Amino acid sequence: MTRKSSHERKFNFRKFKILLLCFIITGLFLSVIVRLYVIQIGKRDFYLSKLQSQYGRIFNNGTSFRGEIYDRNGVELATSILSFSVYVYKNKINDLNMFASSMSEVLGIKKDDIISMINKSQSKGLYIAKKIEDLTVKNKLYA
Repeated sequence: MTRKSSHERKFNFRKFKILLLCFIITGLFLSVIVRLYVIQIGKRDFYLSKLQSQYGRIFNNGTSFRGEIYDRNGVELATSILSFSVYVYKNKINDLNMFASSMSEVLGIKKDDIISMINKSQSKGLYIAKKIEDLTVKNKLYA
């Protein structure tokens, strides 16, 4: 019986480490692929319903109320003004005339102007109105 030399043992151990590392990396990739499959195929309906519930929703764009700034004599220098904007995704509008008429009632913009703005826009979405400070308009939009 012949003994393996130390060089052969080191070589076998090195091969073992490389194989172990390959199995670990392959296992990690397989776990990522399985997770992607579960998210994209298995839970597709859940995420689609979540996505569609976000369309037509009013959301906060991250601006916060900052308060007032006074000088040393107590005179107000700056104040925060709450304002709202209306952003529309063109491909989500089913009936353009009905949408334009309802928005014209709320925003006080002519129906034809809204239709022309939407038709002229080359992008997927556009702002119909920006910096709306009237709280009654805000209440109508939230209703």
